[in-house]
Amino acid sequence: MAQAGPGSCRVSHRRPARPCRKRQGGDQGRRRGAARQRARLPEFRALPQGRRGPQRRHGRAAAQPRGARGAGGPQALRLLRATGRVDDHRPRPQRLARQHQHHTGQAGAHRARGRAGRRCRRDRPVVSADPPASAAARRRAAETLGLTSIQQKVVDETLVRRYLRYHEGDPFDLTQVLRTQFALDDSQYFSNLEVLPAEPDRTTRIVLVNIHADPSRRHHYSFGPGYATDTGARGTLGFEDRRINQHGHSFSLEVQAAQVTRYSLQSRYNVPFGDPAVEKLTLAGTVEQRQLADVTTHTFSVGPSITEVTGSWQHVWLLTATRTTSDLPAGAEFLPGAHTDRLLVPGIDLASVPKGYLGEALFEHPFFAELRGSHTSLGSDSNFIQLHMQVERVFRLGRKWHLLLRDEVGASLVSRFSQLPAVFRFFAGGDNSVRGFGYNDLSPTEAVCTQDPKTLQYPRKPPPDNTCQSVAGFIKVGGKDELTGTVEVIRDLPNNLAIATFFDYGNAFDHLGRQCAPHSPPGAAFCSPLLQYSVGIGLRVRLPVLTLGVDIAQPLSDTCVPPTQPTPTQTSPGGCRRPGPRLHINFSPKL
Repeated sequence: MAQAGPGSCRVSHRRPARPCRKRQGGDQGRRRGAARQRARLPEFRALPQGRRGPQRRHGRAAAQPRGARGAGGPQALRLLRATGRVDDHRPRPQRLARQHQHHTGQAGAHRARGRAGRRCRRDRPVVSADPPASAAARRRAAETLGLTSIQQKVVDETLVRRYLRYHEGDPFDLTQVLRTQFALDDSQYFSNLEVLPAEPDRTTRIVLVNIHADPSRRHHYSFGPGYATDTGARGTLGFEDRRINQHGHSFSLEVQAAQVTRYSLQSRYNVPFGDPAVEKLTLAGTVEQRQLADVTTHTFSVGPSITEVTGSWQHVWLLTATRTTSDLPAGAEFLPGAHTDRLLVPGIDLASVPKGYLGEALFEHPFFAELRGSHTSLGSDSNFIQLHMQVERVFRLGRKWHLLLRDEVGASLVSRFSQLPAVFRFFAGGDNSVRGFGYNDLSPTEAVCTQDPKTLQYPRKPPPDNTCQSVAGFIKVGGKDELTGTVEVIRDLPNNLAIATFFDYGNAFDHLGRQCAPHSPPGAAFCSPLLQYSVGIGLRVRLPVLTLGVDIAQPLSDTCVPPTQPTPTQTSPGGCRRPGPRLHINFSPKL
């Protein structure tokens, strides 16, 4: 189609235009109109080169903030005449956005639509066979990425180039340039990071990319207090050395003390390899003391792991040497007192990650699976294979309604369960499990023998039975398998609030069917159902980086214990009871 002449009107191919108004005559009027159009830009500040900060004067012109309509003023016109380019005085994010409009053709299309919409209207619409966006698309297809210049003295340049999301000679794609900036920023090596594409060469249509970065603060310290009904009051201290050497190695140390779960110390030494944004070799060490229901554990573990990402899946190969001590009461029917196990445990973790994942920290995964095991041929004290899976999904039911579904499954194949350390057993109950029950409160039980007051011994039946002659009580020691789930409906409220109603179910168990404690009388009078159930309501307070949840849950099923005999003359009748409502307070990273 022939282009419109100087005296004709241009029309929009997308929106109707107003009736034509007479333009200013001659080339002078068009030049003035073009200058005013270029001055109608989003708000900017005129700053000297290399400076950031409050508004300053540049020469004789001071850039003024634009109003809602973005009308240009005389000062902006003087700035335009003095420098030739207003973009040179924009903050860098705005310059990058303008370059994005240039490379995608949006700027030309928006200007064309704006001029046509303001100036022209024909009784007969004219259809353009070559709209501006199509011409920009052809120009964009001809542009390719050229050399990338890197200006930094933080880590090896070869390491920085492995963070690039594009290759020289690829068709220009600003999305990949932005992803490169995100990947470099998430590495935490740099500050004042800029990844800027230059204007394409008019002859070769090659776009050069310039990367400039300053070193970030090498050492980082953190402190965080917290509270949850699972852990009680807790505090966390953290230290991080973000770059130990020019190869990008890093080290982190975290110490946490909690009222319920006691303490833990975790250290990690990370070595990037391959694609450093998502691949690394980690040497980790952990020292912790945990309270698992009625069992106190002391664990030391160390071992390497390799983290890789393929598509939307992250997999971690690990090998852990573990020394753990399970401390049970002296009268426990199996393995009384402190018992130490040494194991070499290989395993693999599989987790789903978002599309385009660049290694940033994730607080949750829609899908997570862990497979681990050990064998005496590896020098371990126990033979087992264990699978643990977690699935969580949020569905949008409407503008203000959400449905949360969460399930957790664990299964163990073990040659002799009594020899499986407590840290590898399953427990249920708590803020993120079956609400209405205490933390790790749902678990199979083990009998505790009655102590003879004269000999201070715990009489047992003759071998091979070796069980208690009389039972003084029961302790919760963890189960071989686990199944828990949640169905939660959330309704958004004003002021970053939400209300939720939920139904939880689950338990930890050693076998399917009703759960009967050891030494239970014949029949099912003192047996609990396989799964425990609870319902409740909760309030969600959405804070800037996390959500505070306050829930009240009521169990729907009874927990049962058989009769016990603490002393030869006093007997506990046992029986079933239904716990009362329970308050749960927790912080979640979900917004």
